[in-house]
Amino acid sequence: MKHGSIFKRYIKIYSAMLLSCTAILGIIMMLFTVKYVRQDKMEILSVASDRAIEATIGGFDADSGEYILQTDVEKSYEMISETTDVTVFFVNTDGNVVICSEKGGCVHSSDTVPQKIRSEIDENGQIIEFGSMNGFYDNGGHYTCGTVVKDGESIVGYVLAELTLTQIIGLFLRSVRTFLIAVLIMLTVSSFIIYRMTKKLSDPIEEMSKTAESFSQGNFGNRVSLPNRDDEIGRLADNFNRMADSLESLESTRRSFVANVSHELRTPMTTIGGYIDGIRDGTIPLDEQGKYLEIVSNEIKRLSRLTTSLLGIARMEAGEQEVKLENQNVWDIIINVMLSAERRISGKNIEVSDMDPEPCFALCDGDMLHQVIYNLIDNAIKFTPEYGTLTVRVYEVAGRVNISIRNSGEGVDAEELNRIFDRFYKTDKSRSADRVGVGLGLYIVKTLTGRMNGTITADSVKGEYTQFTLSLQKSTDKKDSEKSRNASWRDKLTRGFRKDGRPGK
Repeated sequence: MKHGSIFKRYIKIYSAMLLSCTAILGIIMMLFTVKYVRQDKMEILSVASDRAIEATIGGFDADSGEYILQTDVEKSYEMISETTDVTVFFVNTDGNVVICSEKGGCVHSSDTVPQKIRSEIDENGQIIEFGSMNGFYDNGGHYTCGTVVKDGESIVGYVLAELTLTQIIGLFLRSVRTFLIAVLIMLTVSSFIIYRMTKKLSDPIEEMSKTAESFSQGNFGNRVSLPNRDDEIGRLADNFNRMADSLESLESTRRSFVANVSHELRTPMTTIGGYIDGIRDGTIPLDEQGKYLEIVSNEIKRLSRLTTSLLGIARMEAGEQEVKLENQNVWDIIINVMLSAERRISGKNIEVSDMDPEPCFALCDGDMLHQVIYNLIDNAIKFTPEYGTLTVRVYEVAGRVNISIRNSGEGVDAEELNRIFDRFYKTDKSRSADRVGVGLGLYIVKTLTGRMNGTITADSVKGEYTQFTLSLQKSTDKKDSEKSRNASWRDKLTRGFRKDGRPGK
């Protein structure tokens, strides 16, 4: 898309609509103006004609058959002409002009109104004619209203009221001129408003386009600034900025991920390569080669765990790992994990407290929950000091099943606690205490928990404890619950742990 094309397109569309509407309005107005002017002038001709008839009858002497007050009648005609802008003249029965409102001499006195026109007036009483009135005028541009004048039943003449087309056109042109001035003002104001509104609409889109272009170049620091804009464009800008924040965070995470993966791969591979080269070139004595081969074996296993974790994360993030949410007694899974870790717990003389395995059912994926519990228990055992305490609690709160796993120990700093679920993140303490881990366990825990519609939080007090709390949706299926109550979790518990929480011997 070319730069600025949206703005130009909107301007063209709005301008075309405005001009089209103005043209249609102008045509309609002109038609109404023509009709109005014609009707108005016809009414004026009729009024002028009636007034002229009154003045004519008042100045006519029936006995002599002549106008005894011709001067007064002529003045009345002149007054009518001045007030109505209509030329009024009286024609006798022979068609000759006797009295005319025109000052300085009547232009009609040399002509005779045709017999055909007089006959039509006699027949109809009044006619309205547009044209030359059968040759009476030199041109056809005249509106004429002819009315018969009677004395009793006798016709004494005719009153003709006349308007020239020039007068009508003048009035029409004045109306058109007024309309054009109004249209010019309207177009000027409308064009300014359309320009401003289109600019206001297109500028944010152009700004977002430039920002998106910077994103394509790897610069995620730019943002769209639209203060005090609470409309669709403003909400789009807010969503755009939130997307930018997510992209910036994702890019930061990606770079950190690549750096961490590179570090986690480089360190064991360097170790493996160095020891193998030392064995090959004889730098490492024969009697010590077994010790170093053991280190190489451990590093290879660490690489295997890293690769397996990365592949698992890739499947989870791609949605390839199917989630089957079923009713599960969470204590069944916890006891299985605890029994599998019995030797490690015994080896560090860890006290397991608050084990009260009353059946508690949650809606979850059994395999995923097993992996989550395993990672949390493994992490807790790893950082619990010798003769420390490991506490596992299960309780219900507001329709949720909470699983709390706490271990005594050094704890985690508050600033580190916020990043503890990040990929490859390790606290300074864990880097020395956990030499075989890769920093993906808690990230996997959080990802799997989210896929089961659950949440997980971490809490710690420096020098006292670290606690992880997993929250899942409570199961409401009583049939499955009763079936799970008959499971062998009590036998497992009795066989694996004593009632005081110490591992069984």
